Amino acid sequence: MKTLLHLGTPDDGSYQHKLAGLTAGDNVAWKSLLRTPLTITDLESTVAKSTGGIAGIVCTDAEFLKKLLFAQADFTPPNNRRGITLDDYQGSLIETPGAKIPVVFINPLANLITQPHATPAAKRFISKLTKPDSFFPQTKFTWTLATPANLDAIFEVWRQDSILISVDIETLIDDPDRRINCVGYCAYFPKTHTTECLVIPFTDMFFHAWVQRFNNLPQPKVMQNGLYDSLYFMRWCCPIYNWLHDTQHLFHSMWSEYPKRLDFITAYAIRKVRYWKDDGKSGDLSDYYRYNARDCWATLNAYLALLELCEPYAIKNYLKEFPLVFPSLHCEVEGLKWDSERAKIVAEKKRIDADSREREFVKMIAAPAFNLNSPKQVMNLFTVLGLKNLESTDAANMLKAQASHPLNNRILTELVEIKKEKKLLSTYFVAEKFWNGRLHYKLNPAGTDTGRLASGASNYWCGFPIQVVPRGDAVKQCVMSDPGWLLAEIDKAQSEARCVAYLAGETALIDLVEGPHDYHSWNAASFFGVPYEKIYDEVLHKQLDKDLRDLAKRVNHGANYNMGENVMLATMGPAKVAHAKLILKLPASYSLKQVCRYMLDVYEKTYPRVKGLWYDHIIKEVNTTGRIVSPRGWTRIFFGKPSRSNKPLLNAAVAHPPQNLSVDIINEEFYNVWRASVYNSYYKDGRLIECALRGVVRIKAQIHDSIFFQYKEIRSDIPEIIAGIMNTTVAVKGADGVTRNMFIPSDISAGKTRWSELK
Repeated sequence: MKTLLHLGTPDDGSYQHKLAGLTAGDNVAWKSLLRTPLTITDLESTVAKSTGGIAGIVCTDAEFLKKLLFAQADFTPPNNRRGITLDDYQGSLIETPGAKIPVVFINPLANLITQPHATPAAKRFISKLTKPDSFFPQTKFTWTLATPANLDAIFEVWRQDSILISVDIETLIDDPDRRINCVGYCAYFPKTHTTECLVIPFTDMFFHAWVQRFNNLPQPKVMQNGLYDSLYFMRWCCPIYNWLHDTQHLFHSMWSEYPKRLDFITAYAIRKVRYWKDDGKSGDLSDYYRYNARDCWATLNAYLALLELCEPYAIKNYLKEFPLVFPSLHCEVEGLKWDSERAKIVAEKKRIDADSREREFVKMIAAPAFNLNSPKQVMNLFTVLGLKNLESTDAANMLKAQASHPLNNRILTELVEIKKEKKLLSTYFVAEKFWNGRLHYKLNPAGTDTGRLASGASNYWCGFPIQVVPRGDAVKQCVMSDPGWLLAEIDKAQSEARCVAYLAGETALIDLVEGPHDYHSWNAASFFGVPYEKIYDEVLHKQLDKDLRDLAKRVNHGANYNMGENVMLATMGPAKVAHAKLILKLPASYSLKQVCRYMLDVYEKTYPRVKGLWYDHIIKEVNTTGRIVSPRGWTRIFFGKPSRSNKPLLNAAVAHPPQNLSVDIINEEFYNVWRASVYNSYYKDGRLIECALRGVVRIKAQIHDSIFFQYKEIRSDIPEIIAGIMNTTVAVKGADGVTRNMFIPSDISAGKTRWSELK
């Protein structure tokens, strides 16, 4: 039996009982020390005196982490704002300098309660002490700085003997020229199971030419979030050849709930590693280059180790996810044309409106010096309004304040709206966010647990997320097609609602989504007992009661994903919930939360199988197998066990199947449209389909359930052709045991030069 010492803090005391579960089945005994040793020598002495010996230490003490790091000869103190943290070093294995006692660091034990992924992560990290031989035999880290004298020989050896090369670049944030500082490589030699790292300074045309040569080597390349590196390689005309592997995307395909940072992946995958991500920030150029090499070494070793851990489901997931990097890269490289002149006009008008509203607001509250962005002053306003029990001015407390009284709602809603207007200006109308007259943004296939592409500001350190541009024409009118092109967006109609209906086997909901009626208007009639004809005119295809229809839409979305009344109130806002109370003629005594509860209940009564049969089916599947498998084969591992009493985990579990199924369909179609626009063909059900779109279609983004693109104005037939590619049919076995074919139709909006002009 091995004995491990837990070196923690008094805060860990309440969670000591969790330690046994972290080593269940490993024949391990635990001892604990919940105070920071005065010195490392004191700790080594304590271990030496321990009866039976200590095989290793599991540490959750940040102060001891600092002591041990500064005792390491090669430690570089971090040059960052957060300093040294357990979260950075979780999974790091460091030996004490004297007795060489292995110490593994994990986050505080309280995380085992609050974070579902914390327990399996801690088990993996602790197995570095209990099962050291189970880890991949990592290679020794060696590196070389490129010089004119050594590059020829290194290149020839790599060309002949290596079988896999990792690649990583270093850049500067906010560099106006988007330059590469250096390029690192790590080659793997299978005959000797060794690696060699090389760093090429990206300083002149000589080294630029060598980067081109190394990037063009035929060996498969592996990167960590290679979308970043590839973007810069394309900027500098040295695109990477044969990029087939990516640690971030493989890790996401294995366990979507884990962090996707290279340091976490490496700590998880290989045994003896110490957090190194601050090592290149000392200001010394040699440290910077060594850090670049270390990234490459970590990427290659982590990838090889992950391949050993892979189950077949992860490979299947990876083959779905990884190809999406290419259309995502294409979208980020090109971006969209930004009308800066129109943007100046819009911004100035918005600024004048916001300033005017702010002046009127401070008059209304009789506080001329009031600062809307000061939490202290907003808290004072809460006190004046009789709200003395609120703890902060965050969104949740603001909603409580708004809901407390109609007058408070009137005042605070105006405050919130003014801040939103100012946020709009600072987010979307800053000249520095646009480069060469373009709006750039990134799409990340590994950015969500469900497989939906996440969007963010561009890796060029500019732009903003394309998927969260607000409704209305304020921002969208500034996004244009390029000269000679027109914009189009093809949107899957009620995509997630259809997926919920078919997965749940809820026939009433299936009949609705497949029927001729307006979806949300019919729901409004069903939920609230108002005749359908008073809500929607099917002859004119016109909404007659927009408020009631919009209310049904919000209820439908919230109820599908097990939203509670508190979240629904936060999502809709007190004003709209109060308006719903009037529309529905609910009793005056009903609180806003009771109104939300009423609305959620009417959904459950209308579609009982969703929260009944289907939820039970999901709970059973996850708790029995630890995973959910979609009708199209995507598998997600769940670390928690959802139940009716554990709402957060149940919410995550019930949200995943329809969201994943919906995005899995649109992801494949997004890739197919891109492939047809580049190669004039795409694969469907194993068949190669010719579709000549090269030169007449430029894909721009995937936005939730739509594909956004531009096409040559001389080809008016293009939108229909794209819609034809988006014609996937899926066999879905519902919770009722019946398999049905599901097809999600598409709505086309096309032929405009400004995004705001599309429907």
